[in-house]
Amino acid sequence: MEPVEQRGQNLERGEQITTTFLRWMYLRSVFHRGYVLTSSLYFVVVAHLTAAQLVLLGTTMALTLVVCDIPAGVWADAIGRRWPLVVGQLPLGAGMVLTGLVTTFPSLVVTQVLWGLGWAFLNGADTAWLNDELNDSQRIARVLTASARWDRGAFHARDRGQRGQGHQRDLGEPAHKQRRARDGALVSLAGRIYR
Repeated sequence: MEPVEQRGQNLERGEQITTTFLRWMYLRSVFHRGYVLTSSLYFVVVAHLTAAQLVLLGTTMALTLVVCDIPAGVWADAIGRRWPLVVGQLPLGAGMVLTGLVTTFPSLVVTQVLWGLGWAFLNGADTAWLNDELNDSQRIARVLTASARWDRGAFHARDRGQRGQGHQRDLGEPAHKQRRARDGALVSLAGRIYR
């Protein structure tokens, strides 16, 4: 049996890890959604891409993710879970910044390759890091559930904010959509309260 002092330190460390993970996932969700929305508009409005080019961009990003996912996972298993989280931010951030600086299709393809490479490093590394650090299956399940609620709550709260409840009623939106938006905001609030 572990001493009371050590158990207290383990609980405190677990709280710090949980808080860090939940903040990480929330910020990642917010920035990801923001980037996807703004880049989608940018591709159409500023870069004037055709539908075929948009599909090709998405396919390029997805193929990059698939091709790089296994090597990045092997690297994470060999070196550790934290470094892929750090390294993945570099091509991801570079892809985001470069997207706003270029308008030609070949250059935008390069930005999507960087985006896919970054996501390959991040894909699952955060959950694996949490699993390694906490080493408590019940607590891990609670943290992952809270993380999913934050993500989903942020999406529904954003959806509600964009449309506005009064605006929904004016357009005759069905009541179930209003309830979904309200429930999303409540789930988001519950996720923020959970630790």
